Amino acid sequence: MRRPPDHHLWRIGELAARTGVTPETIRYYERCGLLQPARRTASGYRLYSDSERRRLLFIRRARRLGCSLAEIRDLLRLAETSACQPLRQRVVEILQRRIAECQARLAELQQLHADLERRYHAAVRAQEEAVCRCPDFPTDCACLPVGLDELAPQLPDAPAGR
Repeated sequence: MRRPPDHHLWRIGELAARTGVTPETIRYYERCGLLQPARRTASGYRLYSDSERRRLLFIRRARRLGCSLAEIRDLLRLAETSACQPLRQRVVEILQRRIAECQARLAELQQLHADLERRYHAAVRAQEEAVCRCPDFPTDCACLPVGLDELAPQLPDAPAGR
């Protein structure tokens, strides 16, 4: 069954409110070629159809999944052909890649969490000591949960002659 034609047109602010996307984002997607207003009024206001509203919601969902604008453009192109299998296959490929990226990021975060926990407990233990046992503030000072040798690559070099 065919959908009835879009009769209602929204201005950019109305479309933004209906989709949870800012007008600036809508304009950006237009510049990227992902959206196009149905037409403009005599005074230059953009008017969007319901099909553009649905397209914008699709873009928003794809962005939340981490799809790049190029991937979204590809998905929209596939969706416009009405060929579901290529679209589904492309979605599967994108999701597989995103899952692998998330797993790698989770491993990094778990490692960071374990490191922070270790440093936190070392700092708590050092806080309980009555006297600092760090003559000349060595790089392994327990007063600082991050060793100075770990900070050194991030610190800018001191200017010569100082």
